[in-house]
Order: sequence, then structure tokens, then C-alpha cells
Amino acid sequence: MGLNVGCRLTELSDVAQDARIPLALLYPTQQPEQTERFGPYALDVARDAPLDGQRVALIAISHGNGGSPWVHRDLAKRLAQAGYVVALPEHTGNSRNDNSLAGTAANLANRLRHITLAIDAACADVVVGKALASDRVGVVGHSIGACTALAVAGGKPVTGPARRVMEGRILCA
Repeated sequence: MGLNVGCRLTELSDVAQDARIPLALLYPTQQPEQTERFGPYALDVARDAPLDGQRVALIAISHGNGGSPWVHRDLAKRLAQAGYVVALPEHTGNSRNDNSLAGTAANLANRLRHITLAIDAACADVVVGKALASDRVGVVGHSIGACTALAVAGGKPVTGPARRVMEGRILCA
């Protein structure tokens, strides 16, 4: 596997939310990197470089409330250097650029759909899609992103007074 990191940027269309979802894909490559800026965040990547690898696992990262996928850039870069493709969707309506849906019931449903759309987009991507192993997909999240990851994996998020696992139900305050 290459020690450098490729990067592809795209936007997804979420018809249900009537929104555009920015998506970055990071992945292993042999191509040289250069410093790129993603809003206030900088990362050394090789834009639109070829992917190095076969049957590569995919990991989607869900950021926290009012956050940005780029706060997880170091984790995403290390995962890509270790041979993974990493999908970084920005949860429109619950991000630093648009936090208009924070605290609403629609927010979690939108987040789950964003992760599904990001996984589908990675699988269909002309550079990374053909190298992905469809049976090797994971989700990582922070804060409400962790609740998103658990729900994508089959957990049943409900609102409640505490954050705990009880009787197989995930409670996210």
C-alpha cells in the first residue's frame, strides 16, 4: 500500500432533505502529496490521484454536532495510509457551515441517510469504487456522530435523559 493519501471531493444529492452533501474520499496512493486547504483546515493529499490497492475496506466517519468532517483529518489520513478508503461526509443541517437542524427530530434521520449516501457514492466512484470490498465497511463517529454510527450498524437511537446502553437500546440525549 502507498504511504501517501489521495483525495477526491464531490457532492451528494439528498433528495429527502433537498440538500447537497459535501463528501471527501481519502485513500492510499503512491502519488506525491501537496498541502490543500479545506476551509480552515490543511492536509497534505494528492488530489484525484489513482488508488493503490485491491479489496480495500471503506470507513465512513460521522462528525459531531455543529462540526466538520475535517476535524477528523488526522484520523482519516492515518486510516488511508494504512490502506483504507475513508468517506468524510459533511452533515448538512448539522455542521459548522449549516447547523440549522441541530436539536430537531429530522437531524438523526438525515445523518443516517448521509452515511448511506456516502457509502453508495464511494462504491460508485470511478477511482475508488472498483477497488472497494463491499463486505468490508465500517462507520466511526464522534458525539452525535457516534450515535449515527451505532444506528447505521443497527442500533435503535431514542432520545432520553442520559447517554447509555440499556436493554439493547441506544439512548442519545
